[in-house]
Formats: sequence, C-alpha cells, structure tokens
Amino acid sequence: MRYQSPLRSGFMADQTQHAIVFHSDSQVALPQQRRGPLANMVAEALSLAVGRESSFHERKLTILIADDDRPLLNYLTELLAPNFWVTIASTGVAASERLLASDYDVIVCNVTLPELRGEDVYFRAKKTKPHQCERFIFTTAFGEFEEVRGFIDSVERVLLHKPVRLDQWDNALLTILKQTQPLRFRSVESVFVL
Repeated sequence: MRYQSPLRSGFMADQTQHAIVFHSDSQVALPQQRRGPLANMVAEALSLAVGRESSFHERKLTILIADDDRPLLNYLTELLAPNFWVTIASTGVAASERLLASDYDVIVCNVTLPELRGEDVYFRAKKTKPHQCERFIFTTAFGEFEEVRGFIDSVERVLLHKPVRLDQWDNALLTILKQTQPLRFRSVESVFVL
C-alpha cells in the first residue's frame, strides 16, 4: 500500500515510487532516488519543469500571410519575424498550396486574392485541414461590400479593414493565439513582446 501525502502547496509525493511537481503549466514526474533527501529530488524536478517550460516558449510561431499587397507583406514580415516563422503567398493558389503542405499557428488572408479568393482558400482548408480554419484572420479594403460581410459573418472569423493599425494586428493575432493555445498565451498581452 502506498502512502501519499501533500508536502506543501503545489507538490504531491508518492513516498515509494515518484514525485510529481507542478510548476506553472508544466507537470514533471521524476523517479525517486533510493538515497538522498527528498529536497534534492524536488529541486531537480523543478529544474526540469522550468527547463521544459522555457523550451516550450522558445518555439517560434508559424504564420502564413496571403496578400497581393507587396508593401504590406514586407511590413508584416519585418514586424513579425522576431517571434514568427513567416511564410508569404501573393496569390490564393500559392496560399492554398502552402496550407496543404504545412500547418500554421496563424493565417492572415486577404479576402480578394488573385487567382483564388480568400474565401476559397478558407473552404479548401476546411476540406483538407479543418483544424486550421480557427486560425484565419481576414483582411480587406472592401469590407463594406455585402458579399464580404456575408462571408465573414458566416464563418465567424476576424476581419481587419485596411489600412490596419498596429494595435489591431496585435489584438487579432493575440485573439487567435489565445483561442488555439490558451495555456501558452492566456497571460500574454502582446505578441510583439513575447
């Protein structure tokens, strides 16, 4: 029979087999040493938890930006490069191909892309990778058109009207990241200073 007792807040130990340490959002199970004080085992487990949490946060996010506005692509690429692996596409066909080839943390897509409209890119993604649909942010310079409004309302995605202010980019990106990765981003206030 195993004896389990809470040693202090946030820590539980199984005296015969292992210790489990809760640190922030990480949980680490560590085999108990046969010799040595329990304090050493706790310190080692906390160290592993902090290391695992740090390496988790160091993974750069991936973002696909699909827009035929070259200055906007250049601006966003430069702005997001410190925290994102940025992939760009200047046509709907290119965006659709990139979505088929990889998964992205965020997808920024112009509604009026050449060759294949933004809504068609979205619906292709919905057929092949439905989990990616919740990561779309749409942009447009024609948001007042009923057709654009109808599409955005039907898919319930974020729509940014060009020209987009920096705080609007930040809010939209953070909204998507908090929905798709709540453990990582629940306390983050800006994606530009991760």
